[in-house]
Amino acid sequence: MNQIAVNSKQAVSSATALLAAQWIIAVVSIPSAQDYATQLEAGTAADKIVTLYDNLSLLITITLIWSWLTTNRYLLNVFDEEIKLNPGGFRLKRGWVTWGWIAPIVSFWFPKRIVDDLLTAKSKRLNQPNVVGKASATWWITWVSYVLLNDLTAFNSITGQGDRIQPSYEIAAACMLTASYMVWTKILKSLGNSPT
Repeated sequence: MNQIAVNSKQAVSSATALLAAQWIIAVVSIPSAQDYATQLEAGTAADKIVTLYDNLSLLITITLIWSWLTTNRYLLNVFDEEIKLNPGGFRLKRGWVTWGWIAPIVSFWFPKRIVDDLLTAKSKRLNQPNVVGKASATWWITWVSYVLLNDLTAFNSITGQGDRIQPSYEIAAACMLTASYMVWTKILKSLGNSPT
């Protein structure tokens, strides 16, 4: 099995772990919000309350970092292979494969542009239709929605604005991530399973 196929499987595994972690957090947030309210009513200071949600919330951070690392390695390998065969076929330089995900402002469109360029390059080179096509827009819109919901939840928790645990946000984030995951795994498999 070639390295790109191995990295593809690792990227899919990490995406699956992130999705599972988000759903665990979403499910746990419901009783944790009730537990938080109960402890608050009992007179416990808000900053002293610890719930199952608080204990498990690190799962999202760990799986997000793992997913970014495996996806980054995978996309860099695919980019390197495709650039050898079509040096002028990409709108962005190699460094943006890594930093496009985390650089402020451009992170809202650079990763999608890179993925679209990779899909287009591979389908042109193999003279096959792009199996993902316009569905990459669904992936990207749902991914950005997930990230924004996740950031809003973290912001509210840190600043103490609103309820610290908001199950509706966690469930909405899990739904957005699920929609994103459905297309993302198709993208990963498409880039990894094509013969070179």
